[in-house]
Amino acid sequence: MEHLHEYARYLGLRLPAEAHLLWIAERALWEPDWPGWVLCTESGWYHHPSGARTHGHPIDLYYLEMLRRHRSERAPSPRAPCPHWGL
Repeated sequence: MEHLHEYARYLGLRLPAEAHLLWIAERALWEPDWPGWVLCTESGWYHHPSGARTHGHPIDLYYLEMLRRHRSERAPSPRAPCPHWGL
């Protein structure tokens, strides 16, 4: 469990406030390595089939984006003005 919380903090989860998003970190930890990606010490990660490069691990980047999307879905929307204002 400590490894999960450590990885969740690495992803930027604010525990315990975002404990409802802990499943994202757990899923990332169980994700198998993606085929074709290799670590190149000078330039980060390299994907042989496509030639893509990234500084962060591609799985981390995928789940960071997933975390960002789920946070934005739960973010409170701005309050609409009261329809009776201006009467």
